[in-house]
Amino acid sequence: MDVQVEEKGSYQREIKITLPVETVENIFSSVYRDFSKKAQVPGFRPGKVPKKIIEQQFGGRLSHEVREKLVDTTLFKALAEKKLAPVAMPHIHPGELEKGAEFTYTAHFDVQPEVELKSYKELSISLPKTKDVAEQVDQELEKLQKQSAQLVPLMIRDVVEDGDTLVMDYEGTMGGMPFDGGAAQNALIEIGQDHYLPEFSATLRGCKVPSTQTIHLTFPADYAAKDLSGKDATFKVELKELKTKELPELNDDFAKDLGEETLTALKAKILEGLEQRSEEEYKNTRRRRILEAMVEANAFDVPESMVKSRAAELTQSATMRAKQMFGPDFELPAAELESLTKDNEAEARFQVQAGLLLDTIAQKEDIQPDDEAVHVEIEKMAANAGEHAEQLKVFYNKPENRQQLEFRVLEDKTLNFLLENAEVSEDKEEDS
Repeated sequence: MDVQVEEKGSYQREIKITLPVETVENIFSSVYRDFSKKAQVPGFRPGKVPKKIIEQQFGGRLSHEVREKLVDTTLFKALAEKKLAPVAMPHIHPGELEKGAEFTYTAHFDVQPEVELKSYKELSISLPKTKDVAEQVDQELEKLQKQSAQLVPLMIRDVVEDGDTLVMDYEGTMGGMPFDGGAAQNALIEIGQDHYLPEFSATLRGCKVPSTQTIHLTFPADYAAKDLSGKDATFKVELKELKTKELPELNDDFAKDLGEETLTALKAKILEGLEQRSEEEYKNTRRRRILEAMVEANAFDVPESMVKSRAAELTQSATMRAKQMFGPDFELPAAELESLTKDNEAEARFQVQAGLLLDTIAQKEDIQPDDEAVHVEIEKMAANAGEHAEQLKVFYNKPENRQQLEFRVLEDKTLNFLLENAEVSEDKEEDS
């Protein structure tokens, strides 16, 4: 096997592989033997079809399988021989295939680019001022109070006002004909909220309960149900009952309903959650800004194959999150998936550049994912795994399963190195 490598660019390579006649003939014989065992030709038993007839009837398929097998059995040997590691599957360009002759094919692919570090110490970044989340406790407590509100009949008046909840039956028509989704019984509609069409609130505000009303409206042009968008409809509405939200009193009983013994304990738990969320947001901001500074200071091109591969991974992650929210049967249309992947390419390019730079810096500074740091990471994960904690520890204590964790630890240690050597300032307050 003769292997020639040509550089087509900083990270593009072409490998030309020429296989001797003997190799070609051996593959021909192997493919023919396999094919003759399964070939079905009228008048012949399987395995007994003459070679000449097989070549006449299945010559194209035979040649295709021979080409595939020649490439499959030699390409990665040739790449290993030349110490080449494609970052994506090579594009194969097969040559002419003839019996009794050599076979030559070429493969084009990208390799990981060599990263030239220009500047990575003393990077300048600014970070947001640390938030005092204690002042947000009352706001969070108010949200919990509203979420626990009970709907109760409104007895002191019978005229609809903003904030009231109406119990109603309604039936909608278009051109005098009912339409799908246009009718409901005992529907609950909160007046003045954005959950429903504003014409409902505008027409029903000030009406007496009980009563019957007629509402004429035009569905918005951007309405979610495309078959209704921009169309006129008439709704006959029967107002049946007027209700209001009754908020629970903020006391120890309220706290007990939420799993805490006292209101003071509930506030402490809320504060703890706010502090954890704030700390996580701060860490994410710090991480992003040091990465952005690093990439800006060490700009370089990366292979499009790596960008497209990472963009596809980002799209896959997004669709998995969508399935968790909307159910396992949720599917985005092909056109939307393609558009989403295209939109992800800028972020994918950034992530590829950042990953390669971090890896290069780690090598230069001899930063290693030590066992103690990996163990700490496993313990953190186990603490959040509940009853599956021991299974998780057993899984990650196997060397073959630790690689992803080691990458994460290596990245964190490299980021910490960059931050320790960075010039950090505080964000300037925006003018009010």
